[in-house]
Amino acid sequence: MTPRDLILQGTWHYALFTTYSLSLSFFESQLWRGALKKKGCREAWIIADIDGYSESLGERQSRFVGHEYRLVPVALPRGVFHPKCSYLSGPDGDVLLVGSGNLTFGGHGRNIEVLEVFRSLEHPGIFEEFADFLAALRARADFLNPESAWLDQFERLARHAARRPTPASSTTPPRLLHSTTRGILDQLADIAQPFGEVTEARILSPYFDPKAEAVNTLAQRLKIPRLKIGLPPKNGEKSTFPFDRPLTGLRIEAASIGVETSSRKLHAKWLELDFADKRRLTLTGSVNATRQALCSSNNIEVGVIRSSTGPESYSLKWTKSPTPSEIERPDFTAPGLGARALLHARLTEDGRVLGRLLGSFDVSAAWQACLGLPDGNSLLFAVTLQRDGSFAHRLPSGSPYEGEPGLQLHLQQGRIHARCWVQNDWLIELAQLGARHAAPLIALFRGDSDDEDEVAFLTFLHDGIAQLAPAMAEYHSALAPARPESQPTETPAHVVPVSALKPANDEHDFEEDDTQPPSTSNRNERLAEVLDRLLHEFEERPASAPVSSRPTSAESEDLSDEDAVAETEELETARLQSKAHDAALFRLRDTVRAYLHDEQTASAKRAACFLWLQVELRTHLRNSPSDPAPALAFLRAWFLQTARHCRWQALNDSLDERVWLVACALGLQALPEELVGLHEGLEDYQHGEPHPELLATVPRVPPAFTGLVPAGADLLSGIGAIRAARTRRQEIGLLRKCAATNPPTPPPAGLSVCLHGAGKEAHRRLAARQRVEICELLPGRSACPHPSCRMTISHTSLETLRLQRIVACVHCERIVIDLAPRS
Repeated sequence: MTPRDLILQGTWHYALFTTYSLSLSFFESQLWRGALKKKGCREAWIIADIDGYSESLGERQSRFVGHEYRLVPVALPRGVFHPKCSYLSGPDGDVLLVGSGNLTFGGHGRNIEVLEVFRSLEHPGIFEEFADFLAALRARADFLNPESAWLDQFERLARHAARRPTPASSTTPPRLLHSTTRGILDQLADIAQPFGEVTEARILSPYFDPKAEAVNTLAQRLKIPRLKIGLPPKNGEKSTFPFDRPLTGLRIEAASIGVETSSRKLHAKWLELDFADKRRLTLTGSVNATRQALCSSNNIEVGVIRSSTGPESYSLKWTKSPTPSEIERPDFTAPGLGARALLHARLTEDGRVLGRLLGSFDVSAAWQACLGLPDGNSLLFAVTLQRDGSFAHRLPSGSPYEGEPGLQLHLQQGRIHARCWVQNDWLIELAQLGARHAAPLIALFRGDSDDEDEVAFLTFLHDGIAQLAPAMAEYHSALAPARPESQPTETPAHVVPVSALKPANDEHDFEEDDTQPPSTSNRNERLAEVLDRLLHEFEERPASAPVSSRPTSAESEDLSDEDAVAETEELETARLQSKAHDAALFRLRDTVRAYLHDEQTASAKRAACFLWLQVELRTHLRNSPSDPAPALAFLRAWFLQTARHCRWQALNDSLDERVWLVACALGLQALPEELVGLHEGLEDYQHGEPHPELLATVPRVPPAFTGLVPAGADLLSGIGAIRAARTRRQEIGLLRKCAATNPPTPPPAGLSVCLHGAGKEAHRRLAARQRVEICELLPGRSACPHPSCRMTISHTSLETLRLQRIVACVHCERIVIDLAPRS
């Protein structure tokens, strides 16, 4: 079982990873996007030693660092930050992983590692000890940590998890050891002292001192007579233990361990102590058999020690092996920060870069800063450091750096320089509202979304429409007093600062109890604001077709067989993604229609219609940028549904502005038979005739709508064409008059209501001068209105009557009409 398997088993709200080496490509592809984010993790932290952090700065392709999770560099003056811990907190309990593997591909699968797994329901004591470890880190004076929030938050989480009752157990529980205040060997000696005489020790470690100082100190301190050193199982990998340097009074043997020989490198750390009374101590974790890790507190190390009375299921099998004739002598560099500087920076929602520089340097000197993007674009400015190394700089208004991924800051003063990832506070806050939809929201706003982001966004809307529509309605209601009806809406600038997407209200703070996720009401309220701003941004950006990965015919001519197979696979992937996108759009459309038919508030229905318009129209324009027909067909269906469920409110209302624009665009391009339904819908939506002031108001055409309106067209002439057409009620009135004469009169030509269904049958019979009985259904009734029938009209027929205003009674075959105005 891998750490990723464990992550996928649960639902986690918060996650913390500590590591020495770091691979962001591994974390983002394997643990974040494919596991934690998928499971709904709202907040994730990576704490990395400055060495691993510096390596990660070369991974400029990283999309999510500083946008969806936080990365903090830490350092020590004479050692390294070396613990490999993972803390996962969720509603069903917390999990703590302590092992030897770094947050890299090697540490999570390619190497041979050891991993301890603790659940708060089974080992609450370990969580109390982990909280003590974090508290000790906070108190350590030489621990260089530019961000303390992770210490506070996960200490609270661990102490909360530790309050669970300890289950009854006959065994001695494992303990957590750390070197924050005291060396591991000193603690190990204290634990081993009551156990009595040591008979044998066994050590598995990828690194040893060149002169085996730590092993020698361990043997002398615990009076170990015999020692076995585990050899790497990988063929060709040499041990770093100096077998050519025998230690006085200590019998040393080489041993193989009970893991299958493979191509994997040994990186596990394992120490076993056997005692004369058959008891055993086993230490695992991050502690190498080196003086720096085992015998001092220069490094920060974390391990787990267990006591047992004999071989356990987790024990290794040690087999004596020939002493190696060749050993590896690694070159150890001086650990610690040294002359380097540690830099950490974040971007706030109001466009300020806030940072902190830690190390030994002159804070009074002037520092040059460079804020850079992966494509080479950069912004230069100067910063002044405060006494604690902190600084601040405000970016120019509307800066393009606000929402870009891979943003890094470089500071330099003379020969001293430092670089860091920039954390975007408001984007991370958005991710905390629900990481599964934060990424597509951010990608959609930036305009670089792929099909996977689009499908995720549509699925998010489909799943949350019942909560988001009321929240958006409340948000619109709160904005209404700030915009008087007499004041026309301003034309938004085409370039909208990315900070407009942030949740702006500070009063919606998360709950004080950090052990729980943000409340549902707060999340929905914030997401409503974000969605509203995102939907308006859609209108201000001309739709562009998705980028196709299919090569041109010229590019395809010389493809090798391997390339041809790869091209086929890409095309198949694109086809499947397109199919998934269409299915997600269909589900959203169906869900919105069902929502409108339910007993919802008028404001919630308006919000749902507004959201539906922006999302689906954008999809049609994006998929068919040169063919407006699919978008116009959607707009007609949307207009009729909206007119059925919503009513006009004000000249400057967001939904009313879109309805007026859509009506104008449709009226310009509708067929004669379509104008009847459009007039009916306009009459329903306007409670009759449009407001006189509205008839003189030319709607603004946002950039996204420009392809749907003929160039130079008079938009108000579209409304004129709709109003010049008869309504369906007027056409049915003509039919009724023709049926009332004796003999019946043939109806006039061109009535759209006579093109299908009951209207078509009535037209046929009247044209033949046959008698047709037409009965009007009164409001609130659901039975045939003729006195001799009175049979209940089926739900399907009532729905047809609602839409077409005419239907035939299946019982008496009379024509039933509905002429009541829509309320």
